[in-house]
Amino acid sequence: MISRLDAQTAQHVRLPLTPTLLTVSWSTSGSSNNMISRLDAQTAQHVRLPLTPTLLTVSWSTSGSSNNMISCLDAQTAQHVRLPLTPTLLTVSWSTSGSANNMISRLDAQTAQHVRLPLTPTLLTVSWSTSGSSNNMISCLDAQTAQHVRLPLTPTLLTVSWSTSGSSNNMISCLDAQTAQHVRLPLTPTLLTVSWSTSSSSNNISRLDAQTAQHVRLPLTPTLLTIS
Repeated sequence: MISRLDAQTAQHVRLPLTPTLLTVSWSTSGSSNNMISRLDAQTAQHVRLPLTPTLLTVSWSTSGSSNNMISCLDAQTAQHVRLPLTPTLLTVSWSTSGSANNMISRLDAQTAQHVRLPLTPTLLTVSWSTSGSSNNMISCLDAQTAQHVRLPLTPTLLTVSWSTSGSSNNMISCLDAQTAQHVRLPLTPTLLTVSWSTSSSSNNISRLDAQTAQHVRLPLTPTLLTIS
C-alpha cells in the first residue's frame, strides 16, 4: 500500500502518487510475455500502461506454417498483434519439370502468409528436336500461377535436308509459335541436281515442292546431248 500518515488521525491513508512505469520486458513466445504495467496512484496496484506499439523482430521462411507472425505490441494488452508491413518479394525460383516449380510469392502484410505475386512472364530456355513428341514446350511463367504456359514465338526454320530417293526426304518444317510443333513451311522451290540418259524415262527432272517437300517433275527446255 502507498500510504501516508493522516496528521489528524494518525491513520494511514492512500496517497496520490504520480504513476510510475515499472520495468517492461516481453518475449515473442506464447504467454511468457511480461505485463506492461504502471503503479496506480490510488491503489498501488499494477495496471496496464498504454505504450507506443513496438515492432518485434520479424522472420519468416518459404515453407508451410513455419512462417513467424509479423507482430507488434498492443499498447493496451501487451499482446502481439499483426502489423501491416509493406509486402516483400521472397526469392523466386522454378524449374521446367512438373510440380517442382516454386511458388512466386510475397508476404501479405496482414497475415504474413505467402500469396502469389503478379510477375512479368519470363521465357524459359527453349529447345526442340525434329523427331516426334520429344519437342520441348515453348513456355513462359504465368504471373498468377507460376505455371508454364505456351508463349507465342516467331516461327523458326529448322535445318532442312532431303534426298532424291523415296520417302527418306525430310520434312521442311518450322516451329508453330502456339504449339511448338513442327509444321510445314512454304519454301521457294529449289532445283535439285538433274541427270538423265537417252535410254530411260525413269530419271526425274525434279524440284522441291514448297508445301510437301516432295520431288515433282519440272518442265525444262530440252538440251541436246553429245552425239557420236
